[in-house]
Amino acid sequence: MIDPDRIQSGQDLAEQLSALFGEGGWSMHRLAKASGLSTATVQKMINGPGVPQARTLEAFVAACQQPTGPWLRARDRAVKNRESAKPSVADLQEQLAEAKAQVRRAEAALHLNGGTPEQILKSHARQKLEQFAVQDPIADPQNGHLYLVVHPAAGAEDALVDLLTQRPEYELAPIIRRIVRDRGHAEFAPDLDRGAWERRSTGYALVSGVDRETGAIHESRFLETSVHEDGSVTLVCGVGCIQVASGWRSASADLYDEQPQYRAVSPWLVLGLAYGALALAGTLARTHSGYEGDWLVGLRVTGLNGAWAYEVVRQGDQGMVLPYKDSGYERIAICETSDLLAPAALTEKLTGSLIRGLAIGHLVLPYPRTDTP
Repeated sequence: MIDPDRIQSGQDLAEQLSALFGEGGWSMHRLAKASGLSTATVQKMINGPGVPQARTLEAFVAACQQPTGPWLRARDRAVKNRESAKPSVADLQEQLAEAKAQVRRAEAALHLNGGTPEQILKSHARQKLEQFAVQDPIADPQNGHLYLVVHPAAGAEDALVDLLTQRPEYELAPIIRRIVRDRGHAEFAPDLDRGAWERRSTGYALVSGVDRETGAIHESRFLETSVHEDGSVTLVCGVGCIQVASGWRSASADLYDEQPQYRAVSPWLVLGLAYGALALAGTLARTHSGYEGDWLVGLRVTGLNGAWAYEVVRQGDQGMVLPYKDSGYERIAICETSDLLAPAALTEKLTGSLIRGLAIGHLVLPYPRTDTP
C-alpha cells in the first residue's frame, strides 16, 4: 500500500517510491523523461536507501501524478531520523563514494589549471572536441560529419603504451567486435568493426573508406576510430548527415525523373557509434590502464540544417515531420569509468536531444533496443 505518511527512514522512502514506480507501470526511461531526471537518478531513488534532494523527489512524485506535500514531509522525517540515528554502513558507503567523486573532480580541476571543477572539466572537454574536429582529414566535406572524443581527465600519458606496442588484431579488434555484437540489433554502415588498422604517432586507428593504394578518402564510407596512448578514444565519421533519395515517388512523376535528394541523419548510426566508442574507452580503462577517474566526453554532428531522420526520408514522410533547424549539434558530458562500462544512459544523455529533434525518439529510445529487426 502506497502511503507516504508511513515513511520514517530513507529505506522506507525508497520502498514507497518503488511501489509508486511499479503501480504506474513505468520504465526507467519513461519516468526519467517525464520527470526531467536522469535514468541513473530514478534508479537510485527506487533502490535506496539514501534520501533524495527535495526538488528531485518533487519531480519524481509529480510525474507520477501524486500530491507532493505528503512526500516532502515524509522526506523531512527521514532526514531528521537519519541525523539523529547512527549512520548505517550503507549510508557511510554512499557518503564515502560521493566524497571520493568530489576529490577526483577537484584533482582533475587542479590538473587542468584551476577553476570550478565542473566548469573546468566541461570547458576542457569542449576544447578537446574542438581541437579534434579541426583535424578532420576531409578538407571540403559534402556531408555532415560526426565527431566524438572520450578523454580521461587526469590519466597518464602512457596509460596504454604497453597495449599499443602489440598488434591491434590481437587485443583491440576482439574488444571492438564484442562491443558491436553486444550493442544492439540495428545495423548501419560504416561501423566500428570494419576497416584496416593504421599506426599513428599516439596510438592506433581503425580506418574504413580510404583507398589503400591512392589514399583517397570516400566520404560516404569514411570512419576513423582511434585509440590513443593516454587512454582516450576519438572517432570521426563522414556520414553524420548525408543526401538520401525519398522512398516515395509521386504518381505524376516521370519514371525516368531523378529522385529528389534530402538531407538525412541515421539515428542508429549516431547512437551506435557513440555507444561503441564509450564502451571501448571504458573497457580499455578497466582491463588495461586501471583508470577510475573522471572522463571528458564531447559529441558534435555538423551539416544538420534542414535534415530529417533517415527512416522518415525513406518512407516518404517528410511532409508529416518538420526538418531539423539547427546547423549543428553538440553535447558535453563529464562521467566516470563505470558510466562508460554500461554506456546506455550516457549515450542517451549525449544524443537524446538530437534524436528527439528528429521526431524519431519513440522508435529508437531507450537504447540499445532489443526489438529492432
